Amino acid sequence: MTDHHIDPRFRNEPYGYHLDINPLYSYREQLRTILATLQPHQDLLNRIDALLASLDEPMRVVVAGGFNAGKSTFLNALVNQRIMPTKAVRSTCTVNLLQGGTRRELVIHRCNGQLEQRSYQNEADAQQQIDALMKTEHKTIAQIAVCCPNQSFLERFTLIDTPGLDHNARDSAASAAEVKNADALIWVLHNKGAEKLDYEQIVQFRTANPDSPVILILNQVDALEYDELRDALTATQNKLNAHVAVVLPLSAKLASEGQAEKNQTKLDASYFYDLRNYLQHYLFDQYRTLQEKIRFQRCSQPLIAELQRFFNDVAAQQQSNAPIIINHRYQDLGDGTVIDILNNLQWMRCALGQTWNGKTCTEEAKTFTWEGAKGAANSTHHAGHNDWRLPTGVELGKLVVHGQNPTIDQQAFPNTPNSRFWSSSQRDEGVFTTKNKSYYVEFNDGGIDTAKMDDTNYARLVRETVAPIEQRYRDLGDGTVLDTQTGLQWMRCALGQTWDGKTCVGKARKFDWSDANKATIENRYLGYSDWRLPTIDELKTLVIKEQKPTIDQQAFPNTPSSWFWSGSPSDVSNYVWYVYFYNGYPSSNYLGNGYHVRLVRGRQ
Repeated sequence: MTDHHIDPRFRNEPYGYHLDINPLYSYREQLRTILATLQPHQDLLNRIDALLASLDEPMRVVVAGGFNAGKSTFLNALVNQRIMPTKAVRSTCTVNLLQGGTRRELVIHRCNGQLEQRSYQNEADAQQQIDALMKTEHKTIAQIAVCCPNQSFLERFTLIDTPGLDHNARDSAASAAEVKNADALIWVLHNKGAEKLDYEQIVQFRTANPDSPVILILNQVDALEYDELRDALTATQNKLNAHVAVVLPLSAKLASEGQAEKNQTKLDASYFYDLRNYLQHYLFDQYRTLQEKIRFQRCSQPLIAELQRFFNDVAAQQQSNAPIIINHRYQDLGDGTVIDILNNLQWMRCALGQTWNGKTCTEEAKTFTWEGAKGAANSTHHAGHNDWRLPTGVELGKLVVHGQNPTIDQQAFPNTPNSRFWSSSQRDEGVFTTKNKSYYVEFNDGGIDTAKMDDTNYARLVRETVAPIEQRYRDLGDGTVLDTQTGLQWMRCALGQTWDGKTCVGKARKFDWSDANKATIENRYLGYSDWRLPTIDELKTLVIKEQKPTIDQQAFPNTPSSWFWSGSPSDVSNYVWYVYFYNGYPSSNYLGNGYHVRLVRGRQ
């Protein structure tokens, strides 16, 4: 694993811990690979790119609450600038953002998506410009961002001032939308405490975002006597303590005035220092923790789960053509061919001229002279093999199933023409005939006879395969075996090794789980694109505990006595199941470890 796939912001240096975001990178590469055939799913790739890009964006701290609760005044005090409009006028009834920047400017986000940038000279100028814009153009403005240089925490946090949730429908909807997308929430209450709407919105947000901090401010406490303040705080805490991190008192008015007038008495009476210190230690200094818990866990994990479901569906579609047992005699290899279990012959399911579409044989079969059929066989390259041939008369005759019409297994050989098929077996009738003859099988009645070689008949091709390995694994002669118990087709060699026709040579490579998935997607062995990591249950079927390594060494020669990845994540975050072929035991471990890989194709 390379650091390219480990975001440094998710690294806690004192403990050496990092948050691995390899799954997103891996799924992105897989999507890019298959989009040529799955273009409608471009939106998934866009969402991955957008989410990865969002990791570079500042955390969104939304300041919400009732209309005229003092949200803008609180923000002015927090940045020690009277920059946000505070009067209950149109300018406070839009979404305003305080964000970092290198120069003083307003960024106006129009409802039609257009952006407009205007510089401002000072705090008063910013307020005047915002007021003027909102008086005449408020219907065209979605939000206004105020860029504030020399506010270091605004490089990592954007403060979002919202209209009152208890105002008109338009403003309430805008506020609710910002609250829904918040990374952290600061809720400002009137000094009378939490109303029903406050309670409902806070509980709803907390339920949907259990990792996001919610900080509750009881504002306008300068209007309360000490006993009234104590009772208001107690009542608010009793009502909302289970859903918020803290409830803190504040007089935003006194804090703002105290800063402007440099009046320490007002600042002390405002409780502002207690609030600011809390925000500093438990919000602004917790940048990495918030990014890990909120940006990755909350945003990435649902997308990763959706991507896992998507690729499972893709795999299921690919496996619709995978090796399965058709019946007691024929095994489907998923490529338009079957294995005849009785004699280990591999047959094309379709007659020459027909096309296998994954379910059946389509189009019209062609007829050939005998020499034409042999020539077509010699030039045929199918399912990774070029040794196809016409069957002998005996081989072709063994396909006959009397009592059916056509007289052939129609599950294994669908849409077979009800007619004659050439064999390779010839008959020489001596000097009294001008032309030699060859045997054919008549699949109308199952009879065998001869015809002149310039007659035209249909043709079905066959090839030899290697005998079964200890009666369970059928050697397909191409570096793979078919497990007759499960219908799975396995690579005989681990990735990194090479099949030389007799055994696996070379050294098996080790991969972290992300790279294993990537190598799987890129693998096109024998022309197949549906190789995959086995599930943990599939991988366990290979274990033979009486051997070391604990695997059939005839079927899988030179297997390392080591760890092999499965494709099954465990219930522990960032852990994946594996099988240790030294003792045959399955377990799970961190997906960044380097383990071996053996690929499979077939149904899950």
